[in-house]
Amino acid sequence: MRSFIQYLYKVFPTWIQIFATIVGFTASFIFFLPSIKIEGDLSKLSILILCLVLSTIIVLVIKPINQTIENLPLDQILFNDSYSAKILFPYQEKYLKPLNKIANSYYGKSSASSKYIKSWYEKNPYSLVTLADKNKNIIGYYDMLPLSDEFAHEFISGKKGEKDIRDTHILPVEEMRNANFIYFAGVAIKDHHTQQSKIFLR
Repeated sequence: MRSFIQYLYKVFPTWIQIFATIVGFTASFIFFLPSIKIEGDLSKLSILILCLVLSTIIVLVIKPINQTIENLPLDQILFNDSYSAKILFPYQEKYLKPLNKIANSYYGKSSASSKYIKSWYEKNPYSLVTLADKNKNIIGYYDMLPLSDEFAHEFISGKKGEKDIRDTHILPVEEMRNANFIYFAGVAIKDHHTQQSKIFLR
């Protein structure tokens, strides 16, 4: 599988260039061969110009793509285990500190207090999904809160916000199957501007 992917990265630009050459050659052949007649509004000259422009665009576009592909660290991006995220589930208290740090870098003061967030996860440990790298360093998370109907209606109407959510508003594990309202409270990943984090997000 690995060698096949690398092969595709190498041959794809080459075949595009061959296609561009064929387009240009065909246009020249049609233009200079008197026995070929073109019906309709397009003249031979128009077709020649159109085809040559097309072939030029293809070559100009594929050249930087080819250079980019050649410079991609395929071994590091596609096949390196360090780019694999592991799911830590359900919630454990030791995850909370690094998760709060990641959340604060994204949401700042708009996020709920850490003491309330802790009570959410203690009430329903399955409401949090934690992501870790191969060394089990916390790199991200997302959480889904099964809300009670009464609070959910107030939340939707704007009377309440995320900072108002308490553990009493969250359904316990044994009742979450019957939840009518799921609130996606947050999605965040550490160092989201890096190539590694972009791959995790995919």
